[in-house]
Amino acid sequence: MAHDPHQSDTMSRQDMNALAADVVRLSRLLTRDREGLPASYLNDKGLRRAYVRYFLPANISKIVLPLNELSRHPNALLSRENIRILDIGSGPGTAILGMLKFFSDRGLQWIRSGKICRKRKRFLRN
Repeated sequence: MAHDPHQSDTMSRQDMNALAADVVRLSRLLTRDREGLPASYLNDKGLRRAYVRYFLPANISKIVLPLNELSRHPNALLSRENIRILDIGSGPGTAILGMLKFFSDRGLQWIRSGKICRKRKRFLRN
């Protein structure tokens, strides 16, 4: 189920059912079956797809909303010329993606230099 950005985002019933099953499976692993969650769960294509298609958009909003609030700070913390961000244990990089969205939505280029070290390079490619 490769995503082609030039086509509409419609899914077949079979693909939708597979995604729904993977979302339920990942939700259970992230909540009540947490002890069964393997460290490499994003290596599972179905779980990775569930995260990207279902959980990632909501989780990005969880980063963007607080940054919106922080942007209203009287000391203009997010308007400084140099902002350093360290995201330790970033998992699939959701926080960084949320920050990229926040700053790019405002037409700001905020990464002048940076290094992203990923243990799960496969996640970044898919």
